[in-house]
Amino acid sequence: VDEDDDDDEDQATPAMQEARREVIKNKIRAIGKMAHAFTVLREESESVLHLKGLTPTGSIPKGVLMGGKSAIQDAISGFEQAKRLDAVNEKMPPRSPSSSSTELGKN
Repeated sequence: VDEDDDDDEDQATPAMQEARREVIKNKIRAIGKMAHAFTVLREESESVLHLKGLTPTGSIPKGVLMGGKSAIQDAISGFEQAKRLDAVNEKMPPRSPSSSSTELGKN
């Protein structure tokens, strides 16, 4: 059966061979486009999950998804900037020297 296929390819006209090449090229291009689309979808999904992780309720702020990729990135950077600015307030208060020596004496 394989010999018949080889004979058909040998007998194909140059126009048929060129058409076959074009079909293969188009298939390769389509696969590349699909791979790119899936990559973009994965990146956007990761961005949305990151944004959800930054919010206290775990939900996305209203209107962010409608704004697209730039709105999601702006919201993430806004949350991260607020987190950086609030880092001072999140620190533990400094211990006074008298309380630490008293605690050591209790143990």
